[in-house]
Amino acid sequence: MSLFIRVFLLFSLIVPVPREADAAEAIGSEPKAKEAAAAPGCDSLALVQARFLLDDADRQPQLSVAQLELLGECKVSMLGIELEGRNLGGIALPGADLTNAELARSDFSDEQKRANLRGTKLNGANLEEANLQGADLREADLRHTFLRATDLTGANLSGARMGWPHAIGQAHEQRLTAAQLTSACWSGENPPEFPASLSDYERPEGSPSACPDTP
Repeated sequence: MSLFIRVFLLFSLIVPVPREADAAEAIGSEPKAKEAAAAPGCDSLALVQARFLLDDADRQPQLSVAQLELLGECKVSMLGIELEGRNLGGIALPGADLTNAELARSDFSDEQKRANLRGTKLNGANLEEANLQGADLREADLRHTFLRATDLTGANLSGARMGWPHAIGQAHEQRLTAAQLTSACWSGENPPEFPASLSDYERPEGSPSACPDTP
């Protein structure tokens, strides 16, 4: 037997040929790796593009739900953002800063997925005629939030901070239940007496709250 053949046989014993199962596993893992690589992060071009739209009020309506969720995930302030009349069904913005946001007539409802606004800062936001059916608003900041004719049917308000007319005279408009009202955290020891109309109420200078501040 020639020296070349002997070397080849010895090499084949040392270096195993990949099994079909191993090859299939390697091929199957490739899409997962690509999917993980494609997922946007807080140092990605996707965030740069989202911030570009956010920085101009005229471009803000172009922001997609995915871009809004990315901004929220990366803790980018969306203070005063203009999203009036948007379809935001099932959006996830836990802990996001939507202070003074314009959200009138926006629709957060979705039959398959409830909107996640837990701990979201909505202080001073305009949610007039917005649809928040079934939304998760636990620990959300709703002080000074304009909620005229807002639909809060089935919304979870446990621990939500509420500081001016959200209930009593307006409960029929917002479809609030006694359970929702008592689970919320008010700015005083007891809910104050509210005027019959939100339009008759002037926002106070400060926004004191008996609830602990959210992180």
